[in-house]
Amino acid sequence: MNQNPRGYGANGGDPRRSYKRRQKRNMTPYYIVLAAMVVIIVVIVIIALVSGGDDDKASSSAVQSGLSEAVSAQASDGSKAPASQTGQTVSEAGSSANTSSNISLALGDWRLLMANAQNPIPDDYTPKVRDIDHSYCQEAGYGFDTRAVDKVEQMIADARADGEHLIVLSAYRPLSSQTRLYNNKVNYYKDLGYSQKEAEEEAAKIVARPGTSDHNLGLAVDLSSLETSFEDSSQFRWLSENAAKYGFVLRYPKDKQDITGISYEPWHYRYVGEEHAAKMNELGMCLEEYVDYLLSK
Repeated sequence: MNQNPRGYGANGGDPRRSYKRRQKRNMTPYYIVLAAMVVIIVVIVIIALVSGGDDDKASSSAVQSGLSEAVSAQASDGSKAPASQTGQTVSEAGSSANTSSNISLALGDWRLLMANAQNPIPDDYTPKVRDIDHSYCQEAGYGFDTRAVDKVEQMIADARADGEHLIVLSAYRPLSSQTRLYNNKVNYYKDLGYSQKEAEEEAAKIVARPGTSDHNLGLAVDLSSLETSFEDSSQFRWLSENAAKYGFVLRYPKDKQDITGISYEPWHYRYVGEEHAAKMNELGMCLEEYVDYLLSK
């Protein structure tokens, strides 16, 4: 009787099965290497995620620490801190939002809160304002920070007593108003043939982008004229000699346009407090330079 009817090997084993077993043994090292590589990749990813999280936490901790000091300093002098100290740039004009805290907050002085392209106003910062006496305004309803509105009124009253008829043409603007003005200027340049990007850049030299204007802070007023020829007026000369006594400075000087990023505005005055105004004039600094100067001390 034939004991090996299928012609298998002498020991009766199936050569195909034997081949598969040999092939499986030969592939085992590859499987081990592949598994090791997968483990290494997973470990690297986990380490990267943990490190990134630690960096974010450290950065957040540093920002919050600095802002807490600013809030404490404001509270110590009896002034009310802004509702929020951090946030994103709010731009209803359609530009991307950028997370940022205002650098001047590190000084702990609300009077030096800065608004420009590099230091956008915290998105939910809403100043508490009171209307300036309407007899000092072109029309009723111009608001100013309640902590300094009396300084505006006193300055205008004293100027008028000296025969200089100052009048407020603009003061606090909510974000929606700033957006409307900015968009109008962008459209003006687009009508002249500028591209969207070019129009936005040119418009920003004249009307600050939403969230980057002094007017959004409630600490600025436009006085008497919106023409550069205002610099030749007796009102401007009076302001140049006296504004600092009430805590006001010319926010956008002619020789600082490359620093402020805003065209010369002889009518735009910003409240910073009497001592800061006097020092800024003494040093010949605009607000950006002055804040850097104080931070470097």
